[in-house]
Amino acid sequence: MDVAAVDKKKKVLLAEGLLLPLSMVLVQAFTMGALILSKLAFNVGMAPFVLLAYRNLTGAITVAPFAFYFERYIHTLALSLP
Repeated sequence: MDVAAVDKKKKVLLAEGLLLPLSMVLVQAFTMGALILSKLAFNVGMAPFVLLAYRNLTGAITVAPFAFYFERYIHTLALSLP
């Protein structure tokens, strides 16, 4: 192996070593934020089913553009099959 390949592999391993724990902390931060917002909404008097409806609607609106973008070729293939 040449030196460039070894350096590239070290950089990838270093990036994975930093990104994996950082992503876990980020997921926990978003979870805590959602829990705090839920607690605040319940303290104000929001009904649990209304909160669930708002949460599902917000999640669908957030994820839909990514789904349409990343799945755009899969749907065209499924529609063109006889």
